[in-house]
Amino acid sequence: SHDISVVEKLRGLYAPGTRVFVTFVPGSDYSDTVNVAIAVQKAGFRAVPHLAVRSLTSRTELTDFVSRVGAAGIDHLLLIGGDPPKQEGPFTAAVEVIRTGELARHGIRHVALAGHPEGHPVMKADEPIRVLAEKVAAAREHGLEPFIVTQFAFEAAPIAAWLKDVRDAGIDVPVRIGVAGPASITTLVKFAMRCGVGNSLRALTKRPQ
Repeated sequence: SHDISVVEKLRGLYAPGTRVFVTFVPGSDYSDTVNVAIAVQKAGFRAVPHLAVRSLTSRTELTDFVSRVGAAGIDHLLLIGGDPPKQEGPFTAAVEVIRTGELARHGIRHVALAGHPEGHPVMKADEPIRVLAEKVAAAREHGLEPFIVTQFAFEAAPIAAWLKDVRDAGIDVPVRIGVAGPASITTLVKFAMRCGVGNSLRALTKRPQ
């Protein structure tokens, strides 16, 4: 949510210092994400704003985003490509933003990268891990500490197989496994199909309770 009022509700749910991810809603103004992330950080949590690089329309917007969150003491960022934009901008992939050096320059120290245990909705089968390795290497080259946050899935087997492939590829960074939050079956299915995790939907549909 980009409603800053929800920040107060976090106090009764999470301990101070807990990482709180702040989404970059497709089609929204990136300043909404920045403002909520700053509020989360000021409330005593560790904000992790999402940056969808294809939604940026200029290099200036990138600098504005990271300078504002960095000035608030935020040193974590989740970097994703994001959906194809209506207006074409300067960045087509997350690794391009890493290579600008803007993240470390403005105080970002830890960068979360997206993992896709059940494949990417657009990339070919062998591409996601190769691209992930490229981003990890670029992050380290630019003074960042990378870690991986995966999409959610509904069964363990695809995650275990993917994790083995990741380690076999020499990617040795920490991995945080995504877990679906409380939602209706309809909502879970909708987001699963959009995010490319349809392979394990059979686990959800067979055991919906």
